[in-house]
Amino acid sequence: MVGVYGGTFDNPDWLDQTAENAKHIFLSVAQVGTVIPAGVKTFQEHATTPDGSAIEPVVFSKPHVISAR
Repeated sequence: MVGVYGGTFDNPDWLDQTAENAKHIFLSVAQVGTVIPAGVKTFQEHATTPDGSAIEPVVFSKPHVISAR
């Protein structure tokens, strides 16, 4: 498994990012005010356990704003 941040490309627009092929990870340390779009898989930390097992994602039904902790 390889993860690539879309923002690391010179032109990230060439990469078709959809709710089906993207996810937001490490929400536990996201900046306050970050907007998470609806329908995208999200994870507080990693998306898998150390043995490679998948962790169940949280998917918001409407845009979600990270608030103060």
